[in-house]
Amino acid sequence: MAEGSDQEKTEQPSGRRRSEAREKGQVPQTPELASVAVLFVALGVFYYTGPGMVRRMMANMQGMLERCATLGPLNISDTNYLGIEMLKDMALMLLPLFSAGVVVALLANIVQVGWLVSWDSIKPKFSNINPMSGISQIFSVQGLVEFIKNILKLVILGVVAYRAVKNELPILMQLMDIGIWDMLAYMSLVCFRILLWCAVMLLILALFDWAYKKYSNEQQLKMTKQEVKDEAKQMEGDPMVKARIRRIQREMARKRMMEAVPKADVVITNPTHFAVALKYEENKMNAPTVTAKGADEVARRIRELAKENNVPTLENPPLARALYKQVDIGREVPADLFQAVAEILAYVYRLRHQKAGVNPTRPSGSRPA
Repeated sequence: MAEGSDQEKTEQPSGRRRSEAREKGQVPQTPELASVAVLFVALGVFYYTGPGMVRRMMANMQGMLERCATLGPLNISDTNYLGIEMLKDMALMLLPLFSAGVVVALLANIVQVGWLVSWDSIKPKFSNINPMSGISQIFSVQGLVEFIKNILKLVILGVVAYRAVKNELPILMQLMDIGIWDMLAYMSLVCFRILLWCAVMLLILALFDWAYKKYSNEQQLKMTKQEVKDEAKQMEGDPMVKARIRRIQREMARKRMMEAVPKADVVITNPTHFAVALKYEENKMNAPTVTAKGADEVARRIRELAKENNVPTLENPPLARALYKQVDIGREVPADLFQAVAEILAYVYRLRHQKAGVNPTRPSGSRPA
């Protein structure tokens, strides 16, 4: 029973899972919003530019008829020329509408999912042409929801159109008494109202559809407890592998540290438990720097390397303990220890430059190891 409950998707999707789903194009998106946005733009364009478009079309038609009358009998080339000219005029008139529709459709999609180009979603897949896969999608929960949504859309649009026409029936019966242009203007206004109400209802349905798509996508992205554990393991790495990596890193750091011992100016010891190697370069360092340190076995190895490379070794237990506990490798000596370290380095430098028969003064608290 516990194993079955672990397989239920009860955990919220992680950021990595959301990112992977987005790369695959699995985002909450409905094409209805783009369609409704284009419909609103088309209604707006026709509302403000419709009369001008009609006048221009009438002028073009009149000009076309006049040219036909002057040309006389038309041959194939004349007919092709006039047809191309008419298509050019129609394209120029509809270009603002098409351009606005494309821009609005892109913006509608960007508002839903942001800027996203998913190549994975357009790759050819056998499941897209597999009849069994298509049948299973039709009879799935998602297919049932889409079927109900389309039926509901048709019913609502039918009701809206019926009520709009029904309210205009008394006036429609009187259209025979008015002129043709007034009739066309009135019919255009009625069609505009019907389309506007249909667009509003479609917008409401699109918002509900987008909310459902978002909820459905969230449910699909949810993870089981085992998936959460597996993802955490993948991101953090296997504990054994991480331990091995840390061990290798420590060995490499210790090797680099040991390589720095022969270049040190002095090694300060405890005398057996701790060993700290110091180096100071006047033109490069603001203060003496700890280049190596260790305890017990590592301290013994540091002392051996110092002896092999003729690096001076001095016993100063309080200073060795303080440097080991307070200063990390590669860090400079703190101000409160600087005086004691400076005395030791001064003694070491005097050792280097001592003349035959001259015994330099040893710093207080220190003695040769």
